[in-house]
Amino acid sequence: MTANRLGLAILLLFGSAEPPILQAGVQKLVPHDGADQDRFGRGVAVDGDIIVIGAAYDDDLGTSSGSAYVFERDGFGVWAFSQKLTAATGAPSDFFGEDVDIQNNTLVVGAEQHGKGAVFVFERSPSGPWQEVATLEPTDPQNGGDFGQTVEIDGGVLAVGRSGFANKMGAVHVFERDPTGSWVGVARLQASDGQARDLLGDAIAVSNDVVVAGAWEANSGSGSAYVFRRDPSTGTWQEEQKLVAPGPPDWDQFGVSVDVDGDLILVGAISEESTEADTGAAYVFAYDSALQSWSQEAKLIAEDTRAGSEFGSAVALDGGRALVGAAPGDGCDLTSGAAYLFQRDPVGRDWALMEKRQAFDGQSDDGFGLSLDLDEGTMVVGASGHSYLSVGSGAVYVNPPVVNIAPYGFGCGGSGGLIPRLSITGCPVAGGLLNIYAACALGGATGILFASSSSRQVPLGGGCSLFPISILAAFPFGFGGAGAGG
Repeated sequence: MTANRLGLAILLLFGSAEPPILQAGVQKLVPHDGADQDRFGRGVAVDGDIIVIGAAYDDDLGTSSGSAYVFERDGFGVWAFSQKLTAATGAPSDFFGEDVDIQNNTLVVGAEQHGKGAVFVFERSPSGPWQEVATLEPTDPQNGGDFGQTVEIDGGVLAVGRSGFANKMGAVHVFERDPTGSWVGVARLQASDGQARDLLGDAIAVSNDVVVAGAWEANSGSGSAYVFRRDPSTGTWQEEQKLVAPGPPDWDQFGVSVDVDGDLILVGAISEESTEADTGAAYVFAYDSALQSWSQEAKLIAEDTRAGSEFGSAVALDGGRALVGAAPGDGCDLTSGAAYLFQRDPVGRDWALMEKRQAFDGQSDDGFGLSLDLDEGTMVVGASGHSYLSVGSGAVYVNPPVVNIAPYGFGCGGSGGLIPRLSITGCPVAGGLLNIYAACALGGATGILFASSSSRQVPLGGGCSLFPISILAAFPFGFGGAGAGG
């Protein structure tokens, strides 16, 4: 079937387990002054209507001094450049912008090679520009560098990764905001069983009183992640639990990426071999308040990854959704990269794949999915190797908020109570080929596929209704089997 309105040829496939590719409404952000190898998108963060993007190899203050760009969303949902930030004391090879984070009116930028490393704090009034207000540095520079290679802020807690500490055993420095608004160092977190070259702190996350730090080189590369918690009565930070991938130790690199949101932790393992070498996986852990411990809730994988996809390169959690990067990934080009969005069922606590995202103009070695963030459904994915204004200048792709997938024919006679899901994969270009598949359908049942472009309700009889877009075509098809991918 050819749908001229979409300019795409569509091929129906059943029994596939590939996720959909959706491109509608995606906005591509690029630096207005980008130059060769600036690596815009090396670090990304989103909070509400503000995105901050690091370009650690920008040369404004000398070779690889680095910079960060701020974009804001207007009332029409369009993201526009707002301000470019550099360090007041910036110098060549600082790598300012290697990692960034933002919450409300506080923005933090890491510069891991500024001396032994530094974190620059910016603040703004509701209507004013961002201004540098503090520079945080390690108090023990003799014990190794890389301070500021990762930064995370939540509430009054700022965590700073430093994997170069103590012969690369690694550490996480914790700062808290005092009543005057100043940031004060309160703890240096280390693994109780840490060893040289574990690289603790190469990935970090913070949520309320919990800090999570990955140590992906620990245990000969099988990796681990450590959970630290602040005691509400004493204010002291202590190691709570060590997380590892299930099964015998292997070169999984578990902990190469981490995130935490409330009582959920997400850990990437880019070398896990569920299907082929280095396809990767991401593990969800949930906190049991009664047992006061974390346990694995789910293992997330992408069925369409290939050897070397490195699913789990970056991860983000927000409101029961998980975004997982695969850089280099799969995609229309094996090395362009991809990002996968999963959603948690709040009742059964099962995780289902909702979407697969790729750059609509992806190129080899883009690194799409090597950095990403998720906030209130808005997905921000960096592609720091993308060549647009110049070679390796970088780009960032912003996807609009995602709504839950509506049920198709739920409760209809003969449905068995199942909620089939339709998904699409392929290369979304004019004349390109898209594959459509159905999952979670009753084996042997007959369904009707509607291609649509504007919201309307379609009565199906028997008390059933479908909510597609205005119908372009409809035809019967048979489901080949029951269950996911059936």
